[in-house]
Amino acid sequence: MSINGFAGFPLLDGVPRGYSFVDFMRNTPGGTAPSSSAPAPAPARLTPGGFDDNASHRVISESRKDLGNDRTRIDKQQRFTDGSIRTSSRTVFPDGTQQESSERRSLVDADGFQKVRVLDTTLDADGTRHVEVRVFRVPEGMALNWDSAEAQQYFSHSDGKSIPKGMTWHDVPSNRPAETVPDTSERPQDMDRAEAENARPIIPLAT
Repeated sequence: MSINGFAGFPLLDGVPRGYSFVDFMRNTPGGTAPSSSAPAPAPARLTPGGFDDNASHRVISESRKDLGNDRTRIDKQQRFTDGSIRTSSRTVFPDGTQQESSERRSLVDADGFQKVRVLDTTLDADGTRHVEVRVFRVPEGMALNWDSAEAQQYFSHSDGKSIPKGMTWHDVPSNRPAETVPDTSERPQDMDRAEAENARPIIPLAT
């Protein structure tokens, strides 16, 4: 059961809200319980310059390499039904920990740019995952060191979290707006305007 409860209902004192109602309806003569089946997700579509959250994928290439000292590297490429392609490299260590880095590139948009989702994941031996995701918008085919200063001009947004074993991590929503730096060029004027609006009125003395 997810942390959001059964069938989308939030938990209330450990029991999914709505559960008692469904159980009551099923045990009432002539009563019918509402359908609990969730609507099927919409099929993924080609998404130039972005990603579709409903996209499925298939593996188009995979290789394994022995790095010595009981370490293995797995390189994989996957194609998504939204047209994007993800390339990943995962290293498995003898103690059970794993490290993976991946890039998912969208189709090119009308302006000649691609969205690139850079994912870095560390899997602890106890199953806990530490995930950092960064999203960039770059000219078609541009490859960068995503940690470099040059990459920051293409940076869109980021997220990071730790996920205990057994919990599901959902990727950053594709429609999340880009983070922008606040424009401070008009701030002094705005502050002057606010001060003027909040100032006490000046009443001229009668002469």
